[in-house]
Amino acid sequence: MRETGAVSHAGPGDRNPALRGHQKGNGARSRRQAHQEALEWIARVGLHPPRDIFERFDFFTQLERLAKAGLLYLVTEKFAHIDLHPDTVDNAQMGLVFEELIRKFAEISNETAGEHFTPRDIVRLTTSLVFAADDEALTTAGVVRTIYDPTAGTGGFLSCGMEYLHELNPAARLATFGQELNPESFAICKADMLIKGQDISNIKLGN
Repeated sequence: MRETGAVSHAGPGDRNPALRGHQKGNGARSRRQAHQEALEWIARVGLHPPRDIFERFDFFTQLERLAKAGLLYLVTEKFAHIDLHPDTVDNAQMGLVFEELIRKFAEISNETAGEHFTPRDIVRLTTSLVFAADDEALTTAGVVRTIYDPTAGTGGFLSCGMEYLHELNPAARLATFGQELNPESFAICKADMLIKGQDISNIKLGN
């Protein structure tokens, strides 16, 4: 299992029971049973403290749809063969993967792309302006800073702030705070901060 904050992420060495049965060639277990077991296994993972992330995505409804379409096992199986252990993919890399997925889906939905994803160059420029007057202090040992985004969206500016500070001072610590009105964007932001080891209680839904 991959531990990130309060959530465990399964890797190839810790697959759910439905997948293990099929991979061992158990002909007695039907594909339908595998779908149900996968659904129950993912539901148990969703009982951890960041359950609201799953709820804001309407995640369990999507799982039911995949199961009814006969796709849940196929999708879960693909992930089971990807090694996401932190020794292979650290939190920073996982965060970049997450951001890239957001970007790709935003490109598909052009009418809402701006709501979900701000171009990386704009985020980088804005972040550099925020920290510009503080560059010298940020390079001192043991520095701690906080950053707050009142319209956090999917967390792109918070993530970029973390990257910018780490480039200046790898030993610095940045605590992120944000709020977002859109439930789905809030869930994406909170998930991204969770992946990157931030305190997700600092990310709030609302105006």
